[in-house]
Amino acid sequence: MPPPYNSWYRRWRYRHEVREGCERERNHYCFGPVLWVIAVLSTITVIHRMYYTWQQTESVETTTAKAGRAA
Repeated sequence: MPPPYNSWYRRWRYRHEVREGCERERNHYCFGPVLWVIAVLSTITVIHRMYYTWQQTESVETTTAKAGRAA
């Protein structure tokens, strides 16, 4: 049950501080979704770097093989 509203500040504070589903203490908000975004983006970055490195390795091997056959 919400506390009685004695002033506009208490109404504002109650509306903005009470978040359902969020465990929070003092000024700490829910960081769960933010951590998921960081985890997903960093995983995508790692996979992209692995793919890029593989592409570059393949192109160097192909160039080396072509140069070996031409000689």
